[in-house]
Amino acid sequence: MDIRLIERIVPELADALTGRRWGRVYQTARFEYTIDLRLHDSVFLFISIEPGAARIFLARRRMRDLERTS
Repeated sequence: MDIRLIERIVPELADALTGRRWGRVYQTARFEYTIDLRLHDSVFLFISIEPGAARIFLARRRMRDLERTS
């Protein structure tokens, strides 16, 4: 991920994430994390720092599934 891509992503996520309190952080794979920011409708922040496949987006997951995979 280069700086230009990050600059485009930040405004999209800022509205949903600004002022949120962090809950649990789930490590779902070696380079993947799902963060509970207490958003509505089971929406979590997904971050992958996998070399060559970095990603960040809001994902809808069930808490039970996150607990099972972490």
